[in-house]
Amino acid sequence: MKDKRFIVLILLCLLLSLTLSAADASFLTSLNDEERSLLARQKPLTVLINPSWEPLEYINKQGELSGLSVAYLGEVSNLTGLEFVPVVTDSWQDAYGKLLSGEIAMTGSISKTERREATLRFSEPYLTVPLAIIAGEQVGYIGSLAELEGKKVAVISNYAAQEWLARDYPNLTLVEVSTVAEGLTLVARGECFALVENLLVANHYRSKLG
Repeated sequence: MKDKRFIVLILLCLLLSLTLSAADASFLTSLNDEERSLLARQKPLTVLINPSWEPLEYINKQGELSGLSVAYLGEVSNLTGLEFVPVVTDSWQDAYGKLLSGEIAMTGSISKTERREATLRFSEPYLTVPLAIIAGEQVGYIGSLAELEGKKVAVISNYAAQEWLARDYPNLTLVEVSTVAEGLTLVARGECFALVENLLVANHYRSKLG
């Protein structure tokens, strides 16, 4: 993985469709005429929401969208007047292909990878979080991902870590799971040696699952 860091981005697809509603006047004055005109012409922008990626984005107990990236998009909307239309599915994997094809215009929380850059455009990151190796309590210090060779390592399907590990550590035995919670459960049961994933999200679910 060679010092990869998990980068949380607002991702814009090649063909954007945005809209202007009630924007922050002071922000709009900082734009040039071409930029203001672009905003004024845009239509609502569909946004893929990951329902199981707390605390970055998720569906709370009240059935409402919540999380850091959701709040960030709300601030962007307040500043620019852009209208974001959430697309929520049962899992990230269900709609990931639609994001790559452009059927869904963007997502607010995703990492840049070589494969994704072939079809998607990325903004500058608003948050960076390192990847972490989460192993059982009986496991001692792990100094390198190379130490996991020959062991089962859980990765979330279609997440950036899966692509990075498959490319840089081909001798790892990767076990695909649908969510961070599922990966942690496999580690707790001893069915996987470790989970490799976003430190912020993994620690959140470790605390939640107990």
